[in-house]
Amino acid sequence: MNARASSLLAVRVQDGLHGLSVDEQGVRLAYQRDSVRNTLHFSLNGLVGDHAYGSFNQDAQGNLKGSVVIVAPLSGLPTPAGLSQVDTWFRMDSRAAQSAESGGPAVERSLGVGHAIVVAPENTEIPEGVQAIFYRGGVAERDRAVDEAFEKFGVERKIITAMRSWPGFSEGDAQSWAEKTAEDLYPGKTSFIHCGMHDSSPDAELERFDSRGLIESLRHGRFSESGGGADIKLSEMAKARAEEGCEAIDAFLSRQPEEEASRLKAHCEWQKGRLGEDALLAQGMDAEWAAKGQAKFKREMILAAAEGLAKLPGQGDFFVARAGASQSTAFGAQTLAEALASETIGANDQIWRAGMAAGWASVAHSPVGGLAKALGLLQPAPAAPPSLPSSMPAQAPPPLAKADIGVGRLGSGSLGAWREARDQATQATPSTERPPARALGM
Repeated sequence: MNARASSLLAVRVQDGLHGLSVDEQGVRLAYQRDSVRNTLHFSLNGLVGDHAYGSFNQDAQGNLKGSVVIVAPLSGLPTPAGLSQVDTWFRMDSRAAQSAESGGPAVERSLGVGHAIVVAPENTEIPEGVQAIFYRGGVAERDRAVDEAFEKFGVERKIITAMRSWPGFSEGDAQSWAEKTAEDLYPGKTSFIHCGMHDSSPDAELERFDSRGLIESLRHGRFSESGGGADIKLSEMAKARAEEGCEAIDAFLSRQPEEEASRLKAHCEWQKGRLGEDALLAQGMDAEWAAKGQAKFKREMILAAAEGLAKLPGQGDFFVARAGASQSTAFGAQTLAEALASETIGANDQIWRAGMAAGWASVAHSPVGGLAKALGLLQPAPAAPPSLPSSMPAQAPPPLAKADIGVGRLGSGSLGAWREARDQATQATPSTERPPARALGM
């Protein structure tokens, strides 16, 4: 069940020329997709059929999809990375380049296929020097043109309907055929040829190291996925994939013959660089989404806190002072809601409002603290705070009188500064017995 090299034709179906060119060795196919895949795939001695895992000839509506077919003697191509009757693939020559869009690193990939015949629709602009057969029509007309190309090479075309083998071959027969053919055509190189399907090959393993799917998920607001019973952050997955991928790529390249390694090096370096860039991008996107999520949460909490404060007893401003301090700051209801949502007010701070309670109390033990705890905005007090007496001076000092904060009722834009100044304020013991009237009006 073996075949001589001259009787084997490599056949590739494409939906266009995709940068096909010609050089001194013959036809050269380019690879223009933004993908880490570095292999071009062919069937042997027949057109690949459409199946559940790929549609190469017609689209779902029955329209011609694979309009261009390349037919080339297998002997004119390099040693295959994978050999089988229906899926034989070759690694491409790679060259470091620069991206026209971003100006960053890129890679140019192509494969020389020797003296091939190109089957294409009429009026297709084929590079000069390329032997071509043109057709007009759909799949039937294209197939007749492919038969003409086969006749020129003196080979009869097989009608391939199975995913893994020629007609009349079981999958086991096809495997044996591939192993025997590799030994006959590529003596001394069989250890570098995968005689089986692509999905179990080293090339498929390398293609697994790509984080573009994770990046797309992050763009749509998905941050993690379940694995082993736990949620794993996509940004962490991208980082781990980059580390593991770079090691795998280096190990793969080290196993290749020197000539093969030189063809593949530029692609391998580009893939490693892309993995690293995507890991950094994922971390940045994760942080950006986290910030957006926090901002959304804060807005929701401000609204909930404001609604809750409106239901509390009392009237007028809320006065807040650092535990043990003789100074207090007046908060309007909206500003206090914002302070609670941003965790500006601590559990040990002291709070008072006319009509809400008889005297000063720690926030943690006040109606405001109860609301904040219910919303998850107040952490437990780390220790028992120094308590204020039941009242403060009727004429309390101006609230944290500081030029860059201002005095009187605290404005929304001053929350951060208020907290900083509050934390820096010196401790003092109040000297009178009445809750404060509003210290300074605004």
